[in-house]
Amino acid sequence: MKLGPALLLVVCAAGCQEKQATAPAEAASPAPAARTATPTSAGSDDCGHVVARLRLAAARQLPPVLDPKSQMLLGNAMREVRASCNEDGWSDALKRCALETTDLTDALSACRAHIPPELHAKLGARMAKVMAE
Repeated sequence: MKLGPALLLVVCAAGCQEKQATAPAEAASPAPAARTATPTSAGSDDCGHVVARLRLAAARQLPPVLDPKSQMLLGNAMREVRASCNEDGWSDALKRCALETTDLTDALSACRAHIPPELHAKLGARMAKVMAE
């Protein structure tokens, strides 16, 4: 199976548009429980919740079974989103926006205003790294 537009959207959700403590597993494909889990508030692991929410949104848009290359790409993208959230200074407003999303396409529009140019550049670099792996 080729990398579909929805998977590319997942990879680009963080960095292509303007816009590690113990935590949820960074598995390549969401487990059945992850498809129904709905983290809606941030706690001590805001970035873990953000990634879990984005995985849930991705699960709603991607086929239930991905080929190995797509699984790897999704896992690597989520790893970099989490690293960016932890290391690149995501604002509380951006985290809240990501936590409220149910659709990746809507998240791109809704959260764009919370991504300053410097963060946008860092996310873009991280996603370029994912695409090159």
